[in-house]
Amino acid sequence: MQSALQHDPEARRVLSELTGRERVGQLVAGMERERAALADPGVRAERFVERWKALEAERRTLTTGWHVEARQKVEAEMRGLAKTLERDPQVESLLRNRRQDLGIDRSPRESAGLSHELEQSLTRGRSQNLGLGM
Repeated sequence: MQSALQHDPEARRVLSELTGRERVGQLVAGMERERAALADPGVRAERFVERWKALEAERRTLTTGWHVEARQKVEAEMRGLAKTLERDPQVESLLRNRRQDLGIDRSPRESAGLSHELEQSLTRGRSQNLGLGM
């Protein structure tokens, strides 16, 4: 339901405009549309990229010592998001060609999975922000 409300404008409209059985029926239809969308690896990959970019943008704004906790929280969410690729090989496969969109090196590493590469990019980014220049 939450995913449908987040990604389906029609479901959001129904929630605010309809009542009773009509509302329930339309919300169920919205959840079905969302279930069908999530069955598509292309949709999942696109949503992954959008979420990663949003988190990366938020992370970049948290650069001072005052933001350590907030930055750690964002990075933990990014690590969790990266780990989802281990359970979704279809999306990982689609994202291999979108490394640049994810802000990681264009050249693929044969030994490391994309999930690992994303986690490494977090470590590199933290080191650069601390002035360690890895």
